[in-house]
Amino acid sequence: MNNRKVFLRLFLCLSFGWGALTFGYAQTVSKTFSNAPLKTVLKEVESQTGLSVVYKTDEVDVNRKVNASFQNASLEDVMAQILDKGLTWTIQEKMIVISKQPQEQVQPAGKGLNVKGVIVDETGIPVIGASVLVRGSSNGSITDMDGNFSIADVPQDAMIDISYIGYKTLAFKATDKALANVVLKEDTEVLEEVVVVGYGTAKKANLSGSVAQISSKEIEHRISANTGSALQGLIPNFNVSFSDGAINKKASFNVRGEGSINGGEPLVLIDGVEGDMNYINPKDIASVTVLKDASSAAIYGARAAFGVVLVTTKNPEKGKIQVNYSNHFAWSNPTINTDNFITDGLEWARLSDKLSLMENTSTYLGYTEEDYAYMEARKKDPSLPSVLIKTIDGVERYVHYGNTDWWNYIFRSNQPSMEHNLNISGGSDRVRYYLSGRFYSRDGIYRINPDKMKSYTLRSKVDFQILDNLKFTNSTNIYMSDYDYPVTNARDMSGNNNDEDWRKYTYHASPLYLPHNPDGSIMINSPYAPGRDIADGTFADLTYGKSHGTDSEYDLMNNIQYTIHSY
Repeated sequence: MNNRKVFLRLFLCLSFGWGALTFGYAQTVSKTFSNAPLKTVLKEVESQTGLSVVYKTDEVDVNRKVNASFQNASLEDVMAQILDKGLTWTIQEKMIVISKQPQEQVQPAGKGLNVKGVIVDETGIPVIGASVLVRGSSNGSITDMDGNFSIADVPQDAMIDISYIGYKTLAFKATDKALANVVLKEDTEVLEEVVVVGYGTAKKANLSGSVAQISSKEIEHRISANTGSALQGLIPNFNVSFSDGAINKKASFNVRGEGSINGGEPLVLIDGVEGDMNYINPKDIASVTVLKDASSAAIYGARAAFGVVLVTTKNPEKGKIQVNYSNHFAWSNPTINTDNFITDGLEWARLSDKLSLMENTSTYLGYTEEDYAYMEARKKDPSLPSVLIKTIDGVERYVHYGNTDWWNYIFRSNQPSMEHNLNISGGSDRVRYYLSGRFYSRDGIYRINPDKMKSYTLRSKVDFQILDNLKFTNSTNIYMSDYDYPVTNARDMSGNNNDEDWRKYTYHASPLYLPHNPDGSIMINSPYAPGRDIADGTFADLTYGKSHGTDSEYDLMNNIQYTIHSY
């Protein structure tokens, strides 16, 4: 528990160590300008508000002198004082767009409107060849070298559709003044068309190497102990395997089969840093890309000989605080069919004795004809006692005549699991954050002295836009898990050590015997053949729940990145 507290404190420190930075951008300006060029004033507005200012140089006189003093003045007051009367401005996304005051479009009698304007992208560069079309007609235009367009005879109640490849389509009313200055935004929701590769991104149509990718949509509704099991069967030639069916087992991976006689796993990069996919929350993943062929070695060297797996986690998004919660509940069942498992004590005893007499001169259990007669009678009348006390060789012993279903006594018929996810995101142009937490638990197959796994995953990803061309990103991931399980004196769970492994009792698993004697004790040896084990101290540990182990895992990964853009 102390370790968990240390990890949690470290997580909070890494996530919020920059807490002095404020979320949101300023909407006020404080500055005195004396005979300053308009260009200088606009730069100061950009600096204090965090918004970019976009305009056309042939429309705005940036050398005009400005004399004004502002003290916590609103953006509206500032722009009203520094702009000429013929100019107007609007805020679109992260930009202040300055343009000429549009002239009123007057509809002559019997004729339509003359709609004209200019189309630019988010950086203010004119968009050449954009389609501007009156909806439901063939009347339209395309933008020229300067992004200008003009359409004549447009009905006043018409809709204008503006589209361009790679940008989101916009629609306006013909009378909308916003048509004078239109800003197109790139369509970022085309993940299936864009693939993350080692050196950046590329369109699927332009890829020459063997690459496969999935997005968060493919795994968001899968419940699994870890990311490895969530990816099973989703990516062609990406093989996910487990050494056995224990609920705490982690996945191992290979691309296109085993790479060599000595094995070999692909290089896994999480946001550009080598890591283990089993330690991250599947719900934090934005995309997974698998580079399958030898071309990846040109980027990552010999480490990429067995392929490369690129995991991109979700990024913080600007906007109001969003809180998302989801949960999943599931049950799994064993795939082994035990319909033929013998639970009839009399049937098992006769078969066991018959087999023993084929190789020995005595039966395995040593039960007498009197015992068999009692079992026959009890089969007809199940109300007869299943355990009798008999004097054997001068000692009183318990003799069992049961019909125990050992399989269902030791193992569960189903294994419940549950998952809870919570994430919080939001921020401004300057600071954006994504925080998430996951709790996962699953019960194992053992009914008595049950095994159980619990895991906790915490992730924080915070972007700091320090300068317009400098971004700092801090990403922290913490994983903790506990697996409680039954063990023996030697803690041997492999099944190879038959003297100590608790599963020894299931090998004998005679339905003739009950789990307990009437006094609560456990029968260790056959009442008629004391040298032949029926159970041992290991099974007593299992039944009484006094012997168990706990495997705990902790993993911390912190990644700091700086991104510099050159203009």
